[in-house]
Amino acid sequence: DKTKQLQIVYTKFQKAKYDSQYQDSEINDERELYLEQIKNLTKLLKLKELKLESFIPTVEIERIRAEAVWDEENENWVIPNRQLAGIRGKGKSGGGKTRELKQQYENQKNVYYSYENDVPEVQEENKNARSKKASKRKNSAIRREEESVDNKLEK
Repeated sequence: DKTKQLQIVYTKFQKAKYDSQYQDSEINDERELYLEQIKNLTKLLKLKELKLESFIPTVEIERIRAEAVWDEENENWVIPNRQLAGIRGKGKSGGGKTRELKQQYENQKNVYYSYENDVPEVQEENKNARSKKASKRKNSAIRREEESVDNKLEK
């Protein structure tokens, strides 16, 4: 009778030991999975930071960070009144509300960013440079056409 009880207790002990080892292995697998996810997310974050630092001036990045607000409901960062800048979010359209919003927020300070210089002299220089490039393209196209006509005539 005691041996049967001892065998039952021993069997329960073995089962508990096996369950404990199984749970330990599951925990280790999950830990490795989480560490891999953290590593991948860190890589993505560093890539995004590199893009920001490479293409957007540091001063502008700081302005964006200062203006951004965390939206608890959507669990996302938001720049207030972003729709006034003409930037469309994913799946959203500007629609007719944009005009109404522009009128509503007409007197607010501009929190949106532009990398073009609004100085008239610079704008004129940019316009002249673009027209020079366009005329060069046009002249080279005309030259190629004349050469092809000359080649056809020679044959």
